[in-house]
Amino acid sequence: MSASASRSRLESPVDILLVDDNPNNLLALEAILANINGRFVKASSGAEALKCLLSQDFALIILDIQMPDMDGFETAEMIRGRERSRRIPIIFLTAFNRSDTQVHKGYALGAVDFLFKPIFPEVLRSKVHVFVDLFRKTEEVRKQAELLRDVEKHEHERRLAEEKQRWEAELLRQQVEQERQVSQALALTIRERERAEEALRLSNARLRLLADTANQLLFSPEPRHFLSALYAQLAAHLGLEVYNCYLVDYRREDDGGLLTGEAPPRLHLESSGGGIDGEAPDLEWLEFGQGVPGKVAQLREELIVCEGEEESDLAGVASVTSVAVLPVLPVLPVLTGLAKVPVHANSLRVFVCYPMMADGRLIGTLGFGTRNRARLEDDEIDLLHIVGDQSAMALERARLVAELQSRAEALAEADRRKDEFLAMLAHELRNPLVPIMTGLKTFQMVEPGTPKLQRARDAMERQVRHMVRLVDDLLDVSRVTAGKIELRKDLIDVATIVQQAVQTSQPMMAEKQHELSVSLPPGRLELIVDQARLAQIVSNLLSNAAKYTDNGGHIELSAASIGDFVELRVRDNGRGIRPEMLPQVFGLFVQSDRTLDMAQGGLGVGLTLVKRLVELHGGTIQARSAGEGTGSEFIVRLPGVSRQQAANYVPPPRRDVTGEFRAMPPPVAPGAAKVEQVPRRLRILVVDDNPDIRATLHDLLEMQGHEVEVAEDGPQAIERVLASRPDVALVDIGLPGMDGFALARALRLDPQMNTRLVAMTGYGQAEDRRRALDAGFEAHVVKPVELDDLSRLLQEQP
Repeated sequence: MSASASRSRLESPVDILLVDDNPNNLLALEAILANINGRFVKASSGAEALKCLLSQDFALIILDIQMPDMDGFETAEMIRGRERSRRIPIIFLTAFNRSDTQVHKGYALGAVDFLFKPIFPEVLRSKVHVFVDLFRKTEEVRKQAELLRDVEKHEHERRLAEEKQRWEAELLRQQVEQERQVSQALALTIRERERAEEALRLSNARLRLLADTANQLLFSPEPRHFLSALYAQLAAHLGLEVYNCYLVDYRREDDGGLLTGEAPPRLHLESSGGGIDGEAPDLEWLEFGQGVPGKVAQLREELIVCEGEEESDLAGVASVTSVAVLPVLPVLPVLTGLAKVPVHANSLRVFVCYPMMADGRLIGTLGFGTRNRARLEDDEIDLLHIVGDQSAMALERARLVAELQSRAEALAEADRRKDEFLAMLAHELRNPLVPIMTGLKTFQMVEPGTPKLQRARDAMERQVRHMVRLVDDLLDVSRVTAGKIELRKDLIDVATIVQQAVQTSQPMMAEKQHELSVSLPPGRLELIVDQARLAQIVSNLLSNAAKYTDNGGHIELSAASIGDFVELRVRDNGRGIRPEMLPQVFGLFVQSDRTLDMAQGGLGVGLTLVKRLVELHGGTIQARSAGEGTGSEFIVRLPGVSRQQAANYVPPPRRDVTGEFRAMPPPVAPGAAKVEQVPRRLRILVVDDNPDIRATLHDLLEMQGHEVEVAEDGPQAIERVLASRPDVALVDIGLPGMDGFALARALRLDPQMNTRLVAMTGYGQAEDRRRALDAGFEAHVVKPVELDDLSRLLQEQP
C-alpha cells in the first residue's frame, strides 16, 4: 500500500457518539469538535445510546453522567458488559462539582477521562484528537493485517494449485512410461513425490513463519524485545548463517539531545548473529554511507552482493577478493569504495541488505548472509523483504503508540500543573485582600490618629506591595520567556551586587530570625553583568532559602573565583529537596511542597526566573540537596573577567529607549547644600474609566495642593483638555472606545496643545512604552505607581 493511500485511510472520518439529555449540549459538543474529521451520532438518553451501539461501532463515546432514567454510569456499565463495545473509550462529562467518588466510579467502569463542565474546548479537542488518531491507526493496522492474511492465503492457494498441476502432469507422464519401464518409472515417481512433498512442506513452513511473525509483531506492545529471536529463526529457516539489524538512532547519546541538521543520525546495532572466531565483530555504530548497511540507509534501496568476476574493494562484506552485483542492483559503482563493514569479513559468499521503511520513514536496515551458497533464490529474497517490511511497520507502530502515550501524559501533567497554579494564584491573591478589606473597615470604625488606624494602614501597604511583587514576578517570567528582556551589562564588583541583594532580602531574614553569613574573597571580584538582574538572581535565591528554612535557621552566601568562572553559592539548613523534585525545581510554577498549611507564599516562578536570567548571562545554575531535612544549595556559575579585560573594558553608551519614568533624585554636587523644592501647584486632568481610580487619584492630588479634573473616556478628555488646557494629563491606555494611544494622537494634532501627556497604565512591557512614546506621550508609568515617584514626575519641568 502506498504512503498516500495509508494517509488517506488514517484521515478518513470516524464515528463519535455524543450522549447528553440536553440538545443544546449536544450541539455545543458538535460545534467544539467541528474541526475533527468525524461523523457525530447524537443520543439524548442512555437507552438511545445503547440502541446506536447495536448497529454501529464508534471510535469514542462522550457521555454525560446526569441523565434521567439511565444515568451515565449505568449506561457505561451496559456498554462495558457487551463484547462488541467494551473496548470503546469513554470520556465522562458532568456539570456537578468534582467528586473523588464520582471520578473513582467513572474510572472503575473503564472511563479513559473525566471532564467537568464548563468544558475548555482546547482540552476536549486535544483529548478527542488523541483517541481519534489512536482509533485510526488501530484500524489501519487491523486492515493491513487482514490484507496480509489475504495475500498470504492467495499466495498459498496459488502455490498449492501450481504444485498440484505439476504433480498431476508428472504423474500422467509416468503412467505413459510405466508400460515400457515399470521399475524405472516407479522409482522416478517416488522421487518426484518426495520432492513435491518437500516443496509443499517448505512452502507451508514459510507461510506459518510469516503468519506467526505477523501475529507477534501485530500484537506485541514492544516488538524490539523479540526481533533478535525472530531473525535467528528466519536465518535458520533459510539456511543463512549470518544476520544483522541496524536501527536508525535519531538521538546522539554523547550529545544528550535531538540531532540538528548539522549532525545526521546514525545506525545502531540492534541485533546480530552468526559470527565465528577470528572474524571482525559487528560495529555497534555506523554512519550513513559507511559499509553496506550505511549505504542502504543512505540510498534507501536494497543491495545484494555475491561472488562474481569483477573486482571491488568491499573487504569486510564478503570473504572474496572479487564480487559482482545481482541484477536487483542498478549499478556496481554504488558499492565500490566502501570502508570495511561489520558483516563477518573473509567468509561470506552472498549478502543481502534491505532498508526498513514505514510510511516513508527510515527505521533501519536488515541484512542476511551465507558462507555456503553463491546466491539466494527469488522466493527467499521475497521472504526476507516481507519480514523486513513487517518489522518496520511494527516498530513504527510501537513508536507512534509510545509517542501518543507520552503526549497524553504530558497533557495530563500540564493540566495538573495548570490546576495547581490557578489554585495557588487564587490563594496568593486572596490572602492580601483579607488585611486590605479589614483595614478598610478599620478606617470606617476608628478615630483618626489612633494606633489601630496606623497598624491597618501599614498592613494594607505591605499587602499591596506583596501583590505588586507577585504580578512583577509573572511579568518578568513572561518577558524572559518571550526574549524581551535586554540586559544592560557593565563592569560590576560582586560585593556591590551581594550588598544590594542582602538589603533586599533582609526583611524576610529578620522576620524569620535567620542568621545570614556572607563570605567574599579579598579585593575586587568583577563581572560584566546587568547589576539589577544579577542582584535579583541573588535576592531570589536568598528569599527562597529563607522561605524554605524554619525560623532561626542558618543561611550562607559566598562568592569565589573558580578558574575562568565566578561561583556564587547560597546554602541553607532548611527543609531540603526531595530527590525526585531536583530535576523539576527550576520548572515553571513548581514548588517543593504545595500544602494548605504552608505559609511560604509565592507562585513558584522565582527559580524559573533565576535560571533563565542566569542563562541570559551565559551562566549555569545547579541545585543540590541530600534529601528532606538536609538543607539545600544553589550554585550559580558565571563567566569571569580577567584583569586585562577589566582594564580594557569600555562601558556601553547609556540610552533610554523605553520612555519608562525612573524615580531617581537629581544628583547633588559635592559640598553643595541640599535645597528643598517647593512643589508647584498644577492643573491636572485624570483620565481613567475606573471610577475608583479616578476618585482616589483625584483626592490624593487635591490633598497635595493641585487643581484636578477627571474624565472617564477619550472624547470627554479631549473636551476637557481643549477647554481648560491643563498642565498635565494622566491618561489610562485601556480606555473603552478611543484608547489612550488614539487620544494622545488626536491631542497632538492641535498645534496649540501644550499639555504634558503621561501614560499611566497596567501595560508595562518595552513594546508598550515604545508605543506610548510614538503616540505622543512624554512619559510612561506602570500601575500601581508610588506616590513619591508620581510627585517627582509631576514636578519635572517639561
